[in-house]
Amino acid sequence: MINFYEQQEKIIDYIKRYYPPELGNYELAPPEFCLEYIDLDKYPNKFVCFISFDKIDFPTMAPLEDDCQFDLQRLQMSVFLVFRQDNVKSLREKLQNATWAFYHMIKRYDKFSIAHWVSVKDINFYNYVEGQKYIVASQINMELLIYL
Repeated sequence: MINFYEQQEKIIDYIKRYYPPELGNYELAPPEFCLEYIDLDKYPNKFVCFISFDKIDFPTMAPLEDDCQFDLQRLQMSVFLVFRQDNVKSLREKLQNATWAFYHMIKRYDKFSIAHWVSVKDINFYNYVEGQKYIVASQINMELLIYL
């Protein structure tokens, strides 16, 4: 069984490996990957991917049979994609394509190499981030189920 840190590292490695090729389909360069909550002042690059592990819980599962017991971990995480330093139309197009590429990566490769099930719960889009006309972002909220 791997610990929380190892799980998160495997997920991060997975994203870094499979996301850039998906972006290539839209002629987008890979982002700067940041493993913390969104901070636009600290990370001013044109395209940044913030990865945030939000919550871990352990839902109770009824045994399938008397002799079949397993533990389940539910990991909730968010990915924020941020674009800046371009015209408004181009920013919106890049954001939509990058968000679709991330969603497609999840659906195509499915399980982040450690999860038994991955679901995109919702995607939110933000224009004029922090009141800035030339900063746009999306937030992809996911849930992973991992059998321990």
